[in-house]
Amino acid sequence: SAVVTTSFTIGEATVIATPTITIAGSAANGTTHTGDKTVSFASTTAGVTFYYTTNGTTPTISSSSGNSFTTSGSATVKVLAVKANYTNSAVASATYTITVPTPSFSAGTGLYTGDQSITLSDSLAGVTILYKIGSGTYNTYTGAFNTAGSATYTAYATKSGYADSAMIAVTYTIKLAAPTLSYASATVANDFNLTMSAPAGSTIRYTTNGTTPDSNSNIYSGAITVSGTQT
Repeated sequence: SAVVTTSFTIGEATVIATPTITIAGSAANGTTHTGDKTVSFASTTAGVTFYYTTNGTTPTISSSSGNSFTTSGSATVKVLAVKANYTNSAVASATYTITVPTPSFSAGTGLYTGDQSITLSDSLAGVTILYKIGSGTYNTYTGAFNTAGSATYTAYATKSGYADSAMIAVTYTIKLAAPTLSYASATVANDFNLTMSAPAGSTIRYTTNGTTPDSNSNIYSGAITVSGTQT
């Protein structure tokens, strides 16, 4: 006999539960986080496939798929859940802000003898770090720099697609290194010339009678002839 084909639709297909979106284990929408985090999807309907976008557009089955992804800056993520013989879920949406981690200085606030070589770093790759000295203008950090006396340094980091980091400030108090003498304490047979050296740009003041030099003491300008017993 001839073949008879027919089909039946019993009721309506079950609608997949709307996905939930979490970031670092908590609801994602409207949250702010420091550094990139993991975004995860879940649905009370088992066995679904999640399709998502991170630019605010509506996802389709041609969009990226998976149960989670790592952020790469602030975004609006939308996710759709799909399963064979089920009606697709409603699209869930969440907007979150990712902030650049605060940069760090290689030396913290403190008292240092002599100028220091300072480096800046950040735990997030690809950032631009900007810093300033005192109330000056911000400079782009390109590599290690030397302090030039006591000052407060302020820095923050920025990256496209991320919120700027928090500010960090450190204060360096720089104490000049002690002058270097060409001779140490010693007993010598003859008179001799004593020379002194100190960091560039500094002024050396000295005494020859054992008293502590101050701002009124002799200014060193060249070799001193030492004769007899002197301190």
